[in-house]
Order: sequence, then C-alpha cells, then structure tokens
Amino acid sequence: MMIRYWWVRGVVAAAAATTAFAAMTLAGGAPASTGASTRWSEAEARADLISRLAATPLAFRDSLHDSAGNTMDTAKILQASPGNYLAVYTTGNVIKLATSTDLMNWTYVRDLDTSATQPYIAAGPDGSYLLADEKFDAAGATSGSSHLYFAHYASLGALLAGQPDWHAAPPLDPSLHGDRFYSQCNEGTPDIHGIRLARGQAEVSFGFHYNSRCGSPGPDREAYGSFTVTGIDPGTGQATASWSATRDIVRDKAAAAIGYTGSQGGRDDITWHGWRFSIGEAQCGSRITADCTVGDDAYDFASLRYILYDYSNRRAYPVAIPPGVETARGSVARCHGNPKITALNAPGGRPVLVVTGYIFGPPGGCVPAGTIAGEFLYEVPAS
Repeated sequence: MMIRYWWVRGVVAAAAATTAFAAMTLAGGAPASTGASTRWSEAEARADLISRLAATPLAFRDSLHDSAGNTMDTAKILQASPGNYLAVYTTGNVIKLATSTDLMNWTYVRDLDTSATQPYIAAGPDGSYLLADEKFDAAGATSGSSHLYFAHYASLGALLAGQPDWHAAPPLDPSLHGDRFYSQCNEGTPDIHGIRLARGQAEVSFGFHYNSRCGSPGPDREAYGSFTVTGIDPGTGQATASWSATRDIVRDKAAAAIGYTGSQGGRDDITWHGWRFSIGEAQCGSRITADCTVGDDAYDFASLRYILYDYSNRRAYPVAIPPGVETARGSVARCHGNPKITALNAPGGRPVLVVTGYIFGPPGGCVPAGTIAGEFLYEVPAS
C-alpha cells in the first residue's frame, strides 16, 4: 500500500522553499535537520521562535485590505510557488481568496464560502488544497451557532476558479442541535494539522475550539480531531467520512497555568528546528500576570493575547509581537487575536515567517474610536 503524508503545520510553502529551509520547518516524525552542526534543543528552538515573533519586521501592513477594498480579517497566508502567494480571509461572513507577489499587496480573486468565518487553507501532497472554516448553521449568522466545514480543491486552478470537488462537515448530533462534537452552540477556528492520502482516501487531522458553556461568554476550550473520507456523492459533492475528536485538556491547563484562564480560540502550528509548537490566542483571567494587568476582564476582547504552546513539554509561554505592530499610527493596542503563522520564502528568496492577526477595536476592544484596528500582517527573518 502506498501512503503519502504531507504535514502542513505552518509549512504549506515548504515545497517552494529551499532544501535547508524546508528541512527546518517540516513537521511530523523525527526532528528534522536544520543544516547546523548540532541539533537545536527544545528550549533553544522555543526561545529562538519567541524572539523572532517579536523581532523588528522586515515588512508590515496594518488594516489589511485587498484590491477591491475588502477587509482581510483572520487571514491565512501560504506560498503557491516561488514569488506567488495565496490568502484566505473573512470579510463580514464571507470567505474570500486573494493572490500576491509581494505579501503586502493583495489582489482579490473570488468568494469561496458564505455564512462563514475563520478560514484556514493548506496544501495537500498531490497539488490539491483544503479549505477549513467556521460555518454558521442552516439559519445563518443570526442563529449564533456554528460548526466546522471543509472544502477540497483538486488543484490550484480549481481553487482559483472556486470549484471544490468535495466538502465535509462533522456528523449531526441531535443532542447538540447541530454538526458538532462537544458544544450545543459553537465550534470553529479550525487549523489543519496534516493531510494523508492512503488508497486514494483523504485523511485529515485538525484543531478547533468549542464553546463549553453556551448562553454565556464562554469559556471556549481547545480540541483536535480527524476524519477519513470514505465516499463522495457525485451529484452534490458531499463527502461521507469517519470522524473522531478529543478535548485538548492538557493544552487548556497549560494556558491556565500562566494566567490565561479565560477563553482560548484560534491557533496555528509550526515546527521550528525540529520541534513542534503552536501559536494561539488566549484570554486573561483571574490570575494577573505581566501580560494580564488589573482591569483585563476574562471574557472581553481587550484581554486577548498570544501564547506559544510547546507540544514537547506541554507548557505554554507568553508571546509578544513587535512594538511597531502594537502601536500602529500611535494607537497602543495590546489586544490581538486570531494568530496565523507561515514559514515561506519572501519574493527575493529569503526565508521568513509571516504572521497575521487581528487587533480589536471598539466596541469592547483595546483601541479608542477613530484609531487603528483590524487585521495586521508582518514578516520577520527566519534564518
């Protein structure tokens, strides 16, 4: 049996990267070589990644918009080929696709999904692409309920044309009033951990959050799951699949241990110098830390920060972003969420980390009315 496995944790551009850079960022299995004479320790890799996330950006864009003037909220970036990049993002409740040749300026291509938010995209081992998002239930956004949704595109051409060949959602659970695993109201902010092809069937692993207490602000908690496509309806493209999910209690406790006892949500994996990490958003809670100061309530947008989860020691660490990103146009904005990170090659071939996130404005955010808020994108050196 021939099995092909393509790990996409933060490295969907690895096929376009140089050999050394790809070796540094590919995830799964034994730690990969970085080309250095000695292997990096877990602590060294973690410290290096945290320092790079806060480094002075090579380039930066705030209030990110595409060529049609659409906001590019919760954007995920990946590299399609050398010097060519893709982004999926949300404008309102519509998932959109754009392309770029410089990572800073984006040309709108088309809408990919409606009545949905929080998109994520990954490349498969056979030239395909998989889109994941948080889709509202049948009643739409007014229902306030959401579930995971996946759409598969057989090629880059199919993606650019907006022509998926199959789509999938978790099975209906009547006790949860929807296509969900744990929550009666909301599950979403998916990220894709891996895509495996075996006997022509797609096996997908992913992360997501679930609202653990509906009818209140949360808390949202973390989980992960997988599904294997077992059939596709040729008329509708609806995939049948076997599904599994697990509450990520260890990760929840790791965030709480450093003071982030509020909700947790979006996350994105990356393997750095052979060690697997995940950047995520978490809310301050009752325990006050240097990052969570007095007055930061547990369930408002102003209390959202970034943390780095280390899969090896199962601990979480605070993450700072560059001061220039937090103080764009003179507005100090320490509340940021929806983190995404991608290791790729910049247009000139230099390995970089591209980080996107969202600064929350009024109401309920950390910047005053009339100042900057919205999606940001910055790139920092990766070598």
